[in-house]
Amino acid sequence: MASLKAVVILMFVAMISAVSAQEKAGLSPAPSPHHGAGCSLPVSVAVVGFSLLLSLLALVKN
Repeated sequence: MASLKAVVILMFVAMISAVSAQEKAGLSPAPSPHHGAGCSLPVSVAVVGFSLLLSLLALVKN
């Protein structure tokens, strides 16, 4: 029972120290993402579709 009390106290102290560390850090906000950057693909859709089709055929064949 004493070890449970020690663990609870330790968790409480860890949470309080984490909160106080975040307040003192003075973090700046993250920059806004570029518009349309989430939709750009480094490879074409045809390459991805062809790869998926080949994978599906390999799974069906085995």
